[in-house]
Amino acid sequence: MTAFLLGTIDNGRTGHSCIAGFRACLFLVFLVVQGCQTGDVTGNRTPAFNNPTTVSQTPTDTSSITSVPSTTQPERVHPLLGTFLFIEYVTVVEGTGTLPELRLDFPRYIFNPNTQLLRPLQIPFPGLEKNDVGYLGIARQRKGSAGAGAASTIEIIAQLPFTFQAALFAGKFEQESEKYEPLNIVIHGFDSNGQLLASIANENVLLRSGQSWNKTVEAEMSSGVYAGHVVVEHKLINHGELPRENIQSR
Repeated sequence: MTAFLLGTIDNGRTGHSCIAGFRACLFLVFLVVQGCQTGDVTGNRTPAFNNPTTVSQTPTDTSSITSVPSTTQPERVHPLLGTFLFIEYVTVVEGTGTLPELRLDFPRYIFNPNTQLLRPLQIPFPGLEKNDVGYLGIARQRKGSAGAGAASTIEIIAQLPFTFQAALFAGKFEQESEKYEPLNIVIHGFDSNGQLLASIANENVLLRSGQSWNKTVEAEMSSGVYAGHVVVEHKLINHGELPRENIQSR
C-alpha cells in the first residue's frame, strides 16, 4: 500500500535509558502476546488494537468551516498559558464488496474525547518543553471489507507556523492498493477568538475548537479477483487548547 506520510517523531529531547529500554521491550512483548491471542476464523491475526477507540472518536463539529483571505494573519502563535494545542489528521478507510483486507496495528496514543485526556502508548513518548506549542497526531483506521485495526503516530509542534504533509486518497488504485497523493497543511496560529488559522491545499480556513475540516473520496476497485467500493474519509481535527495536565504519563 502506498505509504502514509506520518512525519517525524521528535524523541531527541526525551532521552534513553536502560530502564526505558527494558520497559519498552516488556510493552512490545505484551502487544505480541495480545495479538497472538486474537484471531479470525481464517487464521489471520486480528490486530490487538482493533478497537476504534484507539482512533479519536470525538463527535467533531462538521458544520461549514469559515474560509478567509490568504492575507489573513494570526493574532497569536502560542497557546494560552498552561495549555497545549492538539490537532489530528485522521484517515478512515471503509470498503464493501471483495477487497484486499489490510490490517493496522500499534497506535502510539489514545485520545479520550469525553475527558480530553491524551494517553501515550509509545515508549518513550515525546515530552513537551515549556515553549512547545503542542502535538500533531496522525491516525489511520480500516473498516469493513477494507480491513481492520488502527494505527497512529504523534509528533511535537515546536512552534507556529507549522507545516506538514498529509496523505489524501487520489480516487484510484495502484497494484491493488489505494493511491495517495500529498496534501500540504500549514497551521498558522490563533485568531482573536481562539480559532485555529490553517491552510489546507492553499485554502485558508478557521477551525473552532472541536471543529474539523472533512473530505471524503470514493472509488470503485475492479482488479483481478477484487471488486468493491472504497470510501476514504479524511479529517483535520482541531481539539483546541487543552490543559497540560491532560497529558497522562504511563
